[in-house]
Amino acid sequence: MDQHFTTFEILGNSAGIPTSGRNVSSVIVSLTGYDIMLDCGEGTYLTWRRAGYRWKRLNYICITHLHPDHIGGLVPLLFYRKLLHIESPLEIVGPAPLEDFIRSSLQFSGIHLDYPLKFHVAESVSSLELSGGVRVRWAALDHKVPCFGYRFESPGGRVLTFITDTLPCGNGSRLAQGADVLIHEATFEPAQAELAKKAFHTTTLQALDLAENAGVKQLYLTHFSPRVQDEALEKLRYRGMGILPAGRQTISETD
Repeated sequence: MDQHFTTFEILGNSAGIPTSGRNVSSVIVSLTGYDIMLDCGEGTYLTWRRAGYRWKRLNYICITHLHPDHIGGLVPLLFYRKLLHIESPLEIVGPAPLEDFIRSSLQFSGIHLDYPLKFHVAESVSSLELSGGVRVRWAALDHKVPCFGYRFESPGGRVLTFITDTLPCGNGSRLAQGADVLIHEATFEPAQAELAKKAFHTTTLQALDLAENAGVKQLYLTHFSPRVQDEALEKLRYRGMGILPAGRQTISETD
């Protein structure tokens, strides 16, 4: 049966370090019959559970890169899955070292998983068909370590793109082209553009410009430096595109 987008939710939007009010990177994209997790930073499990998500719907996890604020919660999540006797298969997409990192971490921790775990290496192919006709494409971004952005396309023609930890780059623009929803990092404020360049990150203004140039219908910003205060984030209303979501957001499959 064809799958269609229903909702998405940003579970964590802090860059590098969690704060008292912001967890580090993770997003849940829900389709008719299953969920996809994008990144799994420290603390994701608790936020995911509090938001009411269920194990039986979590079929895929896509990881952008191996920095701890994006994968620090992944091994614990896999371990909790074992303890709770979840036996359904799980597929993980990510950079080449991810499988070795996960399997070595499990081995050194003495953990043997009782459920099928399948890895797809982002470098080896550029796209993958998920269950129900959903296609995910990825492309390398411009960060300090291998990092990938993801573009999800439903059979109904809706597109959701997730881009984080990168300088503005051509692949990011291509992944975002015409997207119904773009979730893009905005680590620094415009006045910190030089710092953003040195850290291989994007400013809020650069993310907004990219979205406008790519013809994005709706932009949601994420991955904010702990230096950026909540008051500054609340003021982000630029060209009607900069929206900070609170809770679960609906993705319409019809115009």
